[in-house]
Amino acid sequence: MARSVTPEGQSPEQPPLQPSARTTDPAIGPATGSVPVPAVGPAVGPAVGPAVGPAGVPAVGPAGGSGTLAPLSMPAYQAWSGVWQTEFGTLQMGSPDGEWVSGTYGNGFRVSGKLSQNMRRLDGTWSEGGSRQGAFFFEIAQQGGSFAGRRWPTMNRATVSKPWTGRR
Repeated sequence: MARSVTPEGQSPEQPPLQPSARTTDPAIGPATGSVPVPAVGPAVGPAVGPAVGPAGVPAVGPAGGSGTLAPLSMPAYQAWSGVWQTEFGTLQMGSPDGEWVSGTYGNGFRVSGKLSQNMRRLDGTWSEGGSRQGAFFFEIAQQGGSFAGRRWPTMNRATVSKPWTGRR
């Protein structure tokens, strides 16, 4: 079942804003309206391998995480929801319930995952065209302006991974 992403500044109890009420971010241009958020599945296991992220995002350690992260400075649905510029194209994500995050990038490609570590770490899966899929994780900056993580070409996190970073 598809849900609408809750825009920044709106509490989870409020109904989603209509596309005409959305704001424009000068860094990325006008919003394009409500984003359907697909139902998500279970998160995948722990990550492996170091990552180097943009300034303000903690570097992740050898086990794929930096330990327990400090709490977000805003609600999780607000921190993760929105448009991100990444190495794999523009990624639009939403977290309607503050526990699961899902979104789309590229030509209808999808990500979905579960939040952990004070809602600052997202572990999940990506899929491209139904036949290609793999694992990923993101760790978001405390202020919510960027994230850094890794992307694996398969569900096997023991394989070589690539950085996956994003900025608003």
